Amino acid sequence: MINLYTRKENGAKTRKAGFIPAEIYGYKTENRSVYLSIKDAEMLSKLINRTKINEVLLEGDKLSILVKEVQRHPVTDKILHIDLYEAKKDHLTNAKIPVVLTGTPQGVKIGGTLNQARTSINVTAPATEIPNSLELDVSDMKIGSVLRATELKLPENVRIKGRLFFTIASVVGRAKEIVENKEEEEVAS
Repeated sequence: MINLYTRKENGAKTRKAGFIPAEIYGYKTENRSVYLSIKDAEMLSKLINRTKINEVLLEGDKLSILVKEVQRHPVTDKILHIDLYEAKKDHLTNAKIPVVLTGTPQGVKIGGTLNQARTSINVTAPATEIPNSLELDVSDMKIGSVLRATELKLPENVRIKGRLFFTIASVVGRAKEIVENKEEEEVAS
């Protein structure tokens, strides 16, 4: 289990002492400045943008957290700071969820191109019900087809945050046989 400790020093002094500074914030929760070991920080950094709640210990007390952001040095890539969100089971939480396209569109099979306009979407859900990803079957898409966010099958308590009519995927281009026929007509004339 990852251990966090209350921090009284600023971030620079904490890093100089060989630890990584972090902030814990949440709904109706006072922000807390904490620090953790470099090893634990590396483990937490792998959980960024994940939707799974993780248990950590803050001086013996268990907390349920989501990793919200990991700041890294632009040259060395070393972790500089971590933002953690304390998740409460009965409160809504905002999360960024990956959208996974499944299947091969019919339009692609005849020469079109599949464009994925959004690889993730922002949702609001109870912290314990945030899905790891959302799947969207694109098998029936023809050339000119567009799939919008409203066509995602969301779990019961999950809601898209913001506008609902944005495009997630589309199939563009012309069928191979139409293009080939036009090329043949041009050669013949």
